[in-house]
Parts: sequence; C-alpha cells; structure tokens
Amino acid sequence: MSPRRLSIAAVAALALGFFATPADAASIVLCKAPAPGTGSAGPGRVTMGLSAATGLSNAYQIDRWGCGVFLASDVAEAITNGYIPMGPQRSMIVSGATAATKIGDLPPAAYIVGIVVENETAGSISTVNNAGVKIGTTSGGTDISNGIAVTSWNRASALDASIAKRAFSATQSTAVWVDMAAWTSNRVTVTVLYTFF
Repeated sequence: MSPRRLSIAAVAALALGFFATPADAASIVLCKAPAPGTGSAGPGRVTMGLSAATGLSNAYQIDRWGCGVFLASDVAEAITNGYIPMGPQRSMIVSGATAATKIGDLPPAAYIVGIVVENETAGSISTVNNAGVKIGTTSGGTDISNGIAVTSWNRASALDASIAKRAFSATQSTAVWVDMAAWTSNRVTVTVLYTFF
C-alpha cells in the first residue's frame, strides 16, 4: 500500500473510531469553516464518494453553518476536503413561547434523543385533562410527545416512554411544534435534542 493510500486509510480509521459511536456509525455530522472573506460555509450542496462500479456519487446538503450529515463511507474524503467531525448531537430551541409555536425543522435522518421544557412562569403546567406541553409535527399535534408536566419556574424532560415518535424521514425535513391545551399565562422554552441515524 502506498504511503498516500495508507494516510487516507488512517484518517478514515481515526474518524470512524473516534467520532462515530456504534449508534451513529451509519452517518456523522461534519462541518467546514467558511472560506476567508466569505463569512459562510453554507448553505449548499456537495458530492462525494464516486463509485467506480456505478458512476454515481452521494450528494450532501450543507446547512448555513457549513455542516452536513455524511455517510461513514464518505468520511475520509470529506476530511480530505476540509470537513471536521463536530459530534453527533444537535439541538433546536424556541424561547418564550406563549402560544402554538414552530420550534424548527428537524433535518433529514434526524432522531430525537430528548426534550426539555422550561416553565418561565409562576403557574404549574400539569397533565390533568390531557393538558401539559405537547410536541408534534403540526400545530396542535401530539404525535411526538403529549402532556409534559412542568412545575412553576422549573425544567422537566420528557420521559423516554412519553416520546412516541423519535425517527423521522431520511430524505425530508420535518417541522416540530410546541402547544398546550390551555396556555393561560404560561411561557415556555423548549429544547429538542437530536442526533442522526
């Protein structure tokens, strides 16, 4: 094996060994710093992994921070092109919601690992009569989690058993919303923690 091929194989082995955990071995988040003077590395699209057998390559969507979810088979090439591993977990947050609010869009291949709700008011949020904080893919939806209770001026995480839907489309973004049956004077901050499959 030539020294160049050995170094590329070593980089791939290191990247897969140190940055991909068994649960995340199929894909990994890699990011690239912006080119000098541009201020941004994304959004955009890159292709990697040209197959000699099929003549096809893998296309990756790069977000506005210069990050994308790469297949493990393309990690060595991505690192050679200036991408670096950033860890498997990300989050999206909505702060101070007082009515049904879109938290954000989960990217393709997202998998929810946790939901944290902070109650920013003196009134407790209970689950009596199907109330509580609801998380869904539509306004008013409950398909992700239904009825997260939070005492006043406190934080609570959704129990694992209460997160009914964790895995989402491998090819499409998915909207995530927060809502309550009766908001009254409640104000919440919701953090959705996710990784990729």
